[in-house]
Amino acid sequence: MAVVFDGLDEVPPGHRRDCLRALDQYLTQLQHPVVVTCRRREYDELLTGPEKPLGLLAAVQTQPLPNHVIIDYLKRFASGSDVRDPDPRWEPVVADVLAGLRTEIVQALSTPLILSLVVETRLDPSQLPTTKNPDEISATICQAKVKTELAHHNAPNGTTPWLSAIAHTLKTSTTNQTTFTFENLTPPTAPPWLNRDCRIKGGSGLVLAG
Repeated sequence: MAVVFDGLDEVPPGHRRDCLRALDQYLTQLQHPVVVTCRRREYDELLTGPEKPLGLLAAVQTQPLPNHVIIDYLKRFASGSDVRDPDPRWEPVVADVLAGLRTEIVQALSTPLILSLVVETRLDPSQLPTTKNPDEISATICQAKVKTELAHHNAPNGTTPWLSAIAHTLKTSTTNQTTFTFENLTPPTAPPWLNRDCRIKGGSGLVLAG
């Protein structure tokens, strides 16, 4: 069993060092393995101070998936090898990638999350943008995931604009916080299914609490 502290970068900047001091003290008493996740930029900023936080932990940075792993995964998805429900629509994409074309797709699928969403959403590759920008391709795949989830859960009308407003708030936040009141969102009128006393928290999911 390991204890995971996820999202150190989501702690407000003014409280991060206090949080790290508490973590350091906690680590000296804990007998279980510990993992602390943080974005690289925020972690580097913490290392610039006089203190050296989390000295009992070794820093490990995740790396992009190797190209051959991505290509092999797509080949198995397209052909049905080791995949329960293959999607042959991806065979031309695999052929292009093997020929050295469309390298931007490989770059877009360089994280396990985005690569797995290709299979989970069963995205038609013809819907991928023709851009050379990997970020735009990744965004398209994430949008397919959102649409799949909304359809699966019979989301009420008006859900998509509110999710867009939440995403915009998270993206433009100067404090990097993921907890905020819905009154600060862009749409002027709350949908009828949203209680005005709730607080919205964004992270791996959305939590609505009265």
